Amino acid sequence: PVGEFTMGSESGELVEKPVHKVNLSAYYIDQYEVTNSAYNFCVDAGVCQPPVFTSSVTRSIYYGEAQFDNYPVIYVDWNMSKAYCEWRGARLPTEAEWEKASRGTDGRTYPWGESTDDSTLANHNGNVGDTTAVGSYAGGQSPYRVYDMAGNVWEWTADWFDVYPGGGPSS
Repeated sequence: PVGEFTMGSESGELVEKPVHKVNLSAYYIDQYEVTNSAYNFCVDAGVCQPPVFTSSVTRSIYYGEAQFDNYPVIYVDWNMSKAYCEWRGARLPTEAEWEKASRGTDGRTYPWGESTDDSTLANHNGNVGDTTAVGSYAGGQSPYRVYDMAGNVWEWTADWFDVYPGGGPSS
């Protein structure tokens, strides 16, 4: 929804500082990560390029393998992600939009709150060793019911990396 939220962290990396208020217009963000199956429709339409690699960390065949259709697509770069979004009539979220969708408006550290992950909330830090099916961690949903905002795979945003105003190392 439209409104203000707190972006950044005083306890995180330098590039997350300082905490500051951001006011956003209303926007839509997908509830789930883009799956191999969904991305393949764009490839079949001749709009998207196949992922750079078709394997995953522990699987020699991943993309194009039916048993992994509901798993997140990997090995797609920013341009490939942007092309997929545009093919769908959508766009990549900005970093601020992504962070609000992940953390909500109460400044929480993780999508689920303040507690550290106990391996039931997210697939991260190598606790599974590879990707998991999208939406596998219901307890780890964000305040807006978005899955996998922490863990599983990295997400692209529309804007390029930039240090927050007044944050990060000075030059």
